[in-house]
Formats: sequence, C-alpha cells, structure tokens
Amino acid sequence: MGWWLRLQLGFGLGSDFLISRDGSAVIVRGQLSSRKASQIRAIVRDDSQSGSPFAVVGRFGPSRTFRLRWAGNLDPFARQRLRNVLVQILR
Repeated sequence: MGWWLRLQLGFGLGSDFLISRDGSAVIVRGQLSSRKASQIRAIVRDDSQSGSPFAVVGRFGPSRTFRLRWAGNLDPFARQRLRNVLVQILR
C-alpha cells in the first residue's frame, strides 16, 4: 500500500487523470469524459493478464499528448498494452 500513498501524495499532485486497479475494483478519476472513463474502466477490469494491483497517473501536454507515471506491480508488457489502449481512447 506504500506505492498508493506515494502516488497520491507525490505523483498525483497536478495530474489530469488517475487509473487504479486493486483486485476487481477499478477507479478512473480526473479530466476525462464519462464515456472515456467507462471504456478505460471496462478494459482494465476485463484484462485478465494483468491481475496485479497498480495505479497510473497521467498529465496531458500539448496536442493531447500525455505523460504517464506508474506504481504497483505491473510488468512492462502490461504497461505497454495499457498505454496503447489509452492512446486509442484519449486521442
């Protein structure tokens, strides 16, 4: 649970959105439309390959680019998979 506190207090400040998964609970918060948030929530919940708890915060840049910061136990392949999904949904 230390990674969650670190993410909320450190990385989470000034972020535009937060996505977290702990078991079957998926939280999506921030400056996203409800449609995009529900799409992200469904994909993260249904992703059977990454059952580990994790959180990611993102910050939008110019031209809707975004920067992600990760915490938790998500392997690099699962991170890349989620990043690819976020690129499709958020652009």
